[in-house]
Amino acid sequence: MRRGKIILIVLVVLGAIAGIYGLWEYDRGLTDASDEKPVDRLDAVALLNAFTNDESAANAKYNGHAVQVSGLVKDASGPENGKMTVMLDTGDPLSMIVCEFDDPAMTRPVPGSQLTVKGFCAGFNLDVLLQRCVIVE
Repeated sequence: MRRGKIILIVLVVLGAIAGIYGLWEYDRGLTDASDEKPVDRLDAVALLNAFTNDESAANAKYNGHAVQVSGLVKDASGPENGKMTVMLDTGDPLSMIVCEFDDPAMTRPVPGSQLTVKGFCAGFNLDVLLQRCVIVE
């Protein structure tokens, strides 16, 4: 009987520790790209060309990694749902670099201005998507 109580107490303590850790991880949230070292620094045209020339190689190199991209702002919208979206011009009317910023207090960039951002590449579907972006000074 004593052994059963000890096992029960150990299981309750382990369950409490697992619950606290799970709650801590849930509340932690995602970090932006400010402290990440980019795998590459390139302009918007070069990033789009990497995906259009060899999508599988570009996915292997960039997808899930921080990338630093420079380009001209084509459009900006938001903040909607707490996110600001900035589109960088690639010279292709059908494709852009779409940059999502999680900072709702960010000042909206002016179309035509030069901008350098760093964000995590989330893939290519006519546009290249960068998430959790920050502006690089």
